[in-house]
Amino acid sequence: MHEMSLAAALIEDIVRIAQEHQAIRVEAVELHVGALKQVVPEILAEAFKAVAIGTPAEGAVLTQIEIPPRSLCQGCGQEFVPSPSDFLCPYCGALSMITLQGDELILSSLTCATP
Repeated sequence: MHEMSLAAALIEDIVRIAQEHQAIRVEAVELHVGALKQVVPEILAEAFKAVAIGTPAEGAVLTQIEIPPRSLCQGCGQEFVPSPSDFLCPYCGALSMITLQGDELILSSLTCATP
């Protein structure tokens, strides 16, 4: 379950950012998650809750926004949406592609309470 390690790394970043801004509590977190990360949103949400206990992010609302995959074929130059089980270019059949988006994990915003 890689969601637990993702949640742990996320909480580390959140705690660091909260400390930098003298926040006493993190109320909301917005996370953009690439579809190619193969994260199960419900499991990540539960892992986040568990890892946040005892930190300023305990009780914070986690909003996850999925980033759809998009690739560029190095053979023909066409952009396409790869399917989860088939990364062949639908235009020329090449397997040589560059992932343009969909493999990200971006902490996009925090809503914090300060003194």
